[in-house]
Amino acid sequence: MTIQSYADFLKTDLGQWLDERLPQKPDGKPDIEREQSDVVHDLLAHLAEQMIEMNKQKPALVKGFLGWLEAEILKGSVEVQKNKTKIKAFHEADFEALLEILKKNKVVPSPCPSRIRAAIQKEFNAAMEKLNPLKAQIAATDRLIDLVVYRLYGLTEREVTVVEGNEEEKRRIIS
Repeated sequence: MTIQSYADFLKTDLGQWLDERLPQKPDGKPDIEREQSDVVHDLLAHLAEQMIEMNKQKPALVKGFLGWLEAEILKGSVEVQKNKTKIKAFHEADFEALLEILKKNKVVPSPCPSRIRAAIQKEFNAAMEKLNPLKAQIAATDRLIDLVVYRLYGLTEREVTVVEGNEEEKRRIIS
């Protein structure tokens, strides 16, 4: 689920479900007698559990690729490589960036033979095919948690804009 704005979120089925559990009085204040915030807290707890589980999967996938890289290409530990932090964060860049680091470290020759390049790229792509959807799911769940919390606390769209750091909107509100 990709939600562009808080206003769009409030129009979704989940946004309407939250409105039913977090009713407001005509003056915009929470209707404490009719609210079911405990149900919303349960939803948030469930989403938090999902985040924890997904964030456990990510390092395992990263470790799988790095283990292959150490065994087949580096013939040793990533820890002794220059730019080891970038190598470990291979999933935050593209294949060419990783290959350039390996060339600079003289782990692979420059230009890289097509056989070696193909082997590294195959493993890189296989890892990214698993990591990219997981990273997208983590980001979507994180965004969903934010949106549910905004609704739980009754934030307006303008307040959400300030919380999320839109500098232009902040200046306009403060002026």
